[in-house]
Amino acid sequence: LDGPRGYNDLVFDDEGAAIGSDGITLIRATSAVDWEVYAVGVGMIYKMGYLPSGDIVATKADRTIVKIASNGISSLLVGDFDGYGLAIGSDGMVYAGTNYTTDRPEIIRVDPSTGEFTQLIDAHGFPPRGLEFSHDYSRLYFGNTNNGNIYGVDLDENLDPVGEPEVIVTVPVGWH
Repeated sequence: LDGPRGYNDLVFDDEGAAIGSDGITLIRATSAVDWEVYAVGVGMIYKMGYLPSGDIVATKADRTIVKIASNGISSLLVGDFDGYGLAIGSDGMVYAGTNYTTDRPEIIRVDPSTGEFTQLIDAHGFPPRGLEFSHDYSRLYFGNTNNGNIYGVDLDENLDPVGEPEVIVTVPVGWH
């Protein structure tokens, strides 16, 4: 396919179009021949999600989290955060996990209106990579690339952790 892009991640808009990155620009595509530039110069995107407002939020290789409005304008949400994984909670907040290469492994909760964030999980010993909520938002799952472990932690009604993350499954390293 020539037009669609999805390096690291992609999202689908309300019309079913794929929005993904070519490494610098976000591209919106409905087919291999029907595509357009969605946002110019966004940079290297890692993971993306849709906020209830319709804005896209993304972790980036430049150690930031950005918001990208439907008009393609991006704005800084969080600076100096070595993020990778990203999920949107049922509360409309952004949940982001650090890249596995960081010296400060954690999962944070970010208010998308203000950019204020708090640490949700100190992840020393099990640095997160990707993260996702269970369908009912009662658990948060995250994995890492260091040992193949996928962790889960129970959440209360405010999406706060209840107890410590535990290994749910271990994927053998080098398994394909």
